[in-house]
Amino acid sequence: VSLDRTYISFNSLLIGYESHESLYLVNDESTQFKFSVDETSLYSDVHDSKLVCVPMSGVIPPKSRLSLDLCLCATVEKEMCFNVIINISKKTYPLRVNVKGDGYSMNSQLFCEDGDGNKYELTANAANVIDFAQVEMKDSALRNLCVLNTGNYVFDYSWTLTTTTTSELNITPPSGCVQPNNHDKCTLTYRPTTRASLKQSELVLKVKNGLTYQICLSGTGVCPTLHFTFRKYNFGPCFVHKAGLPIPHVKLVITNKDNRTICIDTAYLNTAHLVVEMLPTVLEPGSCCAADIYFYPRQNIKYKDQIPFTVNGLSEINVEVIGQGCPMKVHVANSKHKVVNFGALRVGQMGKHIVPLVNNSLAGVQFSLALTPSDITLQSSAVLAINPSTDIKLDAKGGMQNIEVKFNPRARTPRFMEQVLLEYQGFSMPIFAVSGSCQGIDISIDTESIPFGAVMLKSLSMRRVLMQNTGDIGASFKWNEERFAPDFSISPVEGYISPGMQIPFDVVFHPWKIGQDIRYEGLQCYIEGSKALRLTLTGMCIEQPPTRETITFSSNVRSQEKKTISITNRQSTGWLLKPVIDGEHWTGSVVFNVEPQQTKLYELIYKPVTMTLDQKKHHGSIFFPLPDGTGLLYQLTGTADIPKPEGNITRDVPCKTRYTETLQVYNWLNIHQRFKVIIEMVRPDKLDPSTELSGHEYIDVPAHSKRDFKLNFYSYREGIVAARIVFMDERTREYLFYLVTFRGTSPGILKSIELNCAVRKNTSYTVIVHNPMPNTVTYNTSTQLPELMLPSSFTVPGESEGFCVVEYMPLKVGENHGKLQFTCNELGLYQFDVILKATAASPDKPLYFRTSLGSSHTQVARFLNYCRVKTEYTCKVVQSSTVVSNEGESVGQEFFTEKTIPAAPAATGGTELMFEVTYEPSYIGNGQAMLVCTSGQGGEYQIPLFGASTPPKAQGPYNIRGGSSTSIPFKNVLHSNMNFNFTLDNPLFNTKPGENIRHKKTHNVLVGFEGNPDGSKAPVMGKLIVSCIQPSSAGGQSTELHWLYYLRGVTP
Repeated sequence: VSLDRTYISFNSLLIGYESHESLYLVNDESTQFKFSVDETSLYSDVHDSKLVCVPMSGVIPPKSRLSLDLCLCATVEKEMCFNVIINISKKTYPLRVNVKGDGYSMNSQLFCEDGDGNKYELTANAANVIDFAQVEMKDSALRNLCVLNTGNYVFDYSWTLTTTTTSELNITPPSGCVQPNNHDKCTLTYRPTTRASLKQSELVLKVKNGLTYQICLSGTGVCPTLHFTFRKYNFGPCFVHKAGLPIPHVKLVITNKDNRTICIDTAYLNTAHLVVEMLPTVLEPGSCCAADIYFYPRQNIKYKDQIPFTVNGLSEINVEVIGQGCPMKVHVANSKHKVVNFGALRVGQMGKHIVPLVNNSLAGVQFSLALTPSDITLQSSAVLAINPSTDIKLDAKGGMQNIEVKFNPRARTPRFMEQVLLEYQGFSMPIFAVSGSCQGIDISIDTESIPFGAVMLKSLSMRRVLMQNTGDIGASFKWNEERFAPDFSISPVEGYISPGMQIPFDVVFHPWKIGQDIRYEGLQCYIEGSKALRLTLTGMCIEQPPTRETITFSSNVRSQEKKTISITNRQSTGWLLKPVIDGEHWTGSVVFNVEPQQTKLYELIYKPVTMTLDQKKHHGSIFFPLPDGTGLLYQLTGTADIPKPEGNITRDVPCKTRYTETLQVYNWLNIHQRFKVIIEMVRPDKLDPSTELSGHEYIDVPAHSKRDFKLNFYSYREGIVAARIVFMDERTREYLFYLVTFRGTSPGILKSIELNCAVRKNTSYTVIVHNPMPNTVTYNTSTQLPELMLPSSFTVPGESEGFCVVEYMPLKVGENHGKLQFTCNELGLYQFDVILKATAASPDKPLYFRTSLGSSHTQVARFLNYCRVKTEYTCKVVQSSTVVSNEGESVGQEFFTEKTIPAAPAATGGTELMFEVTYEPSYIGNGQAMLVCTSGQGGEYQIPLFGASTPPKAQGPYNIRGGSSTSIPFKNVLHSNMNFNFTLDNPLFNTKPGENIRHKKTHNVLVGFEGNPDGSKAPVMGKLIVSCIQPSSAGGQSTELHWLYYLRGVTP
């Protein structure tokens, strides 16, 4: 009897968990044996662990195997050893088996790191608390939790979060695995969204097969305490903004009433009508800042805006701003006063007019009137004046004031037209004009002084002076010729000058001796009836000329230059030199080793942090102390030029698209720097209002840090804008800069315009464009869509909006696509996609016809032709039904008109075309058709035709002389050839009984009269009845038709 093995290892066992192994007793003999397990051998050496064996005793049959189940449960964390003894009956020695196992447990620790970096341990057998304290709403507070494995075996862990605000608390990762002697870092995040406290929130860490940690969580969400001077502001009615008008403005003051620092900024994007100026600001407790709000009403509408202020980059506070734009309507009460005409007055005569002004604006206005004549004779207030000359105040909605205008001329004044300007806080506009004149003499010369310069002796020089008469009366003139001699002369000397006439004079300088200053002053020209003119001549007469060593560095600031210094060691021992550098701008190796009998190069770096201005230089020195007590001294000078650009940025930006470029600004100092932002234009020299290149005026950068600066670019027209963006510290005058180039490219499509309209109807669309320029600009329009009607150009006043009305009147049904372009020299190209959809028009005014069968009715049809080119309309009558003749021909037409109608180019508003339409019925009853007039250029017109046919009317009487005959015309108006019967009711008349007449053909019925048989001269009356049977086209009953002709027989 034996065991299948003598050694069993349970390996590592987790404390509290069981493990099983099987051991076999093998009986190779032919007899059975009893066995029993010694219970004392199932205990470890110190009896702290026990091995269980099943069964403990029994019988093993011959030639068989019996399984023993060994179970071990670790209770201590150490190695366990058992020597199990199995006694076999009839055997001298028992069987032995050695059993070993190693007990272990999961050893874990949990640490928490608070927001200040302090760490503390959390325990598994006590209540743990993590307090987030007060956290600003939408901000995040973090706690780092460290799960540490101090054992020798890997363990798994998982977190369980119990809270009523699941969206505010989060733990990552929610589970994990920790290797022996290692740790996992987990992050607990608290992000409050409301002003509330954490309630009933608990975090549990469960280590698999290990400890459990319970943590209570606490914290409160708070909102920063900021005070705004107002949350809603009403500007009220304000005048629509124009260049020069005052800008309505309000200052919003924001105060920090919290006990913490608060960062505040506005996320409002400035619009054309509302501008908010505010820099990002850090408010200390108790401090305040201001936001300037400017209102630019552009239209006569009400405005309402929300200005969002961002607090700590987390939450927003909205301020509502409302206002209303209204036009300034100050004008003369009576239109006849738009021009105040004084007529032609004489000197000393005074004229006076009273002009009432009225204010029809929604807002009151206080202004002054200015009259600034260009003619110097009118600039005196005693000559031309308005009263009152002080400020005038007109109430809103009808305020009125009388203005007195006086004209008292003192001298000849040509016809003038001067504008009286309304001046309102820097803005001016004409309100009415003043016109008049004062007749008199006004003769002048174009210059009062002629300098001839240097002229050589025995030579001459000529100049020309022009006299002109701008007055109303002619006059004679005469120069004092004697005073010109001997150095000067003039021609002509005398003459007569008519009103509006100009006379040139030749003035000749012919000096007769050397002189440095030849001057003739006050040379007079006498004018008849007016004061004399004066002329000064100067010149110079000249003779003819005769026949005749220190180590110098240079680098850009904050860049570097390297130079080497040659150090030679002629001794037999090596040198370990420690150079001494004097000068903050130079650096080099602290220790320099030179081998014996060698020459080495010492590298010296010049890296200046400040520029050398005004031809100054940086000075310094480097000293190499040598081992023999001597040394080497070098003087250093450096020149630090302006910095290199931090970047050369080129961007292609579509016109009329706002673009923001981010520039990185870094602080090279170990102290905080505030940089002033300076935009220096390179190309062009100065930005016009059509291009915007802007950003914040200042940017603060902490020590050795970087901040992003947002540069905004917007251009109305194509072109290149190049600039230097300079960031300058105003304290040190040091700066860094970027070179930026924005290429304004084609703007593409700004908007899609869709116009739907029935043909020959009119619809319109108003395109609004904004002019940021201070002056009036002109837009030229173009399109390849002939259906669009718009002005070839339109103007928009400075700093305002303009309107262009695009009209669409299609002539043909269909859909068309194209582009509409506005071009402006100052503001570039505006492109719009245009989609035109023309639907069928309703029929034109119908024509109504009424006649009897066998007759016809003609009316004039009319329609307006809008085609701007010569064209031709094809006319076609479309019947509601068609009848086929016996020969198979379609003869159903009852309405007839011309086949073509020529049309000349239409005038503005259309040209009326007229043509005749004839209705000739072929049956009794009502008929209808559609007259369609079509042109490839002019489109299609539809005119409904309605006809009413009555039974044939009696005709005659036809006079027939006795013994003769007469022809009565009869037309077959039916749609087929027909047999007609001719019947007479009086035997004195005779005709043939009938005739077959082709459709639409006329047949003459010959009727004879035999005369009165009794010889009487009395007229004889009779009737001719023409009849036929008209078959039904629908297979119904036939209709009998009759035509009645009265006959009158006359016996001669």
